Amino acid sequence: MIRFLIAESNPNLLDALLNGVGTDTEGLGIDTATSLDQAMERLSDFDTTYEVLVVGSGLVGDGAEICRRARALSSKLHIIAVLDHYSQAAHREALSNGASDVVSADRLPNGLEMRLQPIRQALALRRELDEQLGYAQRTAFAAMSSMGELGIVLEFLRKTFTCSEPVILSNLILEAIEKYDLKGIVRIGIKESIHVYSRAGVDQPAESKIMEHALTMGRIFEFRDRGAYNFGKVSLVVMGMPRNDPERCGRLRDNLALLVEAADSKAMAMEIDYLGRQRARAIQAAQRGLLLNLQMGREQQRAANSQAVDVVFQFKSALENILMHLVLTANQEAVLMNTVNSYTERLVGIHQTSDSLIGNLEQVAALLAETDGAIG
Repeated sequence: MIRFLIAESNPNLLDALLNGVGTDTEGLGIDTATSLDQAMERLSDFDTTYEVLVVGSGLVGDGAEICRRARALSSKLHIIAVLDHYSQAAHREALSNGASDVVSADRLPNGLEMRLQPIRQALALRRELDEQLGYAQRTAFAAMSSMGELGIVLEFLRKTFTCSEPVILSNLILEAIEKYDLKGIVRIGIKESIHVYSRAGVDQPAESKIMEHALTMGRIFEFRDRGAYNFGKVSLVVMGMPRNDPERCGRLRDNLALLVEAADSKAMAMEIDYLGRQRARAIQAAQRGLLLNLQMGREQQRAANSQAVDVVFQFKSALENILMHLVLTANQEAVLMNTVNSYTERLVGIHQTSDSLIGNLEQVAALLAETDGAIG
């Protein structure tokens, strides 16, 4: 809407000026003043901003003073001075007093209407440019705000690279949402370890109940100033969403979803790492047990082989002693001794073949010892 102030004390001239401004008042705001003081009072009113001032010729000497004071108040105000008797000297004097343009009183109302056409076009263009500038500023501010809000998510991702414990991850999430001026509670489940974290502590009964209810509400749920985000291993409930700012609320919703999804990926990685460590510990325990058993078996096998060989040789000596007391021919004694020697050598050979098995077991034991040292 274009705001007009018409300063004129003569009723007839005032009607002519109003006709020049336009009888259709849609999109116009028209005020009038009939004296210097009244005109300056209206121009000084901070609640009313005029864009066009028309100073009529009926004010006589006060007209020039109104132009000078109005120009001192605003350099952007369009001032049209109405001259009772037009002349180039009067025109120059009006411009020197601060008027933007002049119109002769004998050419009202058409002359005023013609002078106002370019002013209206300029004001319409300026208003359009102001709207575009305002939109550009709002867009730029929204983009900067969005980048700043997204920066919190990026900072969270950077900090989670070295995160290895659920409690540390929960603190990073709570720290991030507090930068959005929000409060919240976090649930993190890794393997059988499931806990609810907040600034009040871990597994607080009231907060655990809120989280249990939130888990039944789907992936993303909002109610009043609360929001719930559920992503498998990680769930987040926030309080304090800006309901009176739908744009920021929408940006926060997107950023919080990104943050929780990133935290969920980190929690899955932590669970995989936890399972890997468990598996490594089980393998280490099995290797150590097998190594000890092999070492014990090796010693037992060596002792058994040594005892078996000793028993065989003792049996051979005892048998030789017995044969010496028997009345046998030389031929019979030779046959028996050859038989004893043959079976003795076979028994000793059987036990000696187990030495290769012991060697293989020793190699396996050495390999397991090296592997255990590398893992440990």
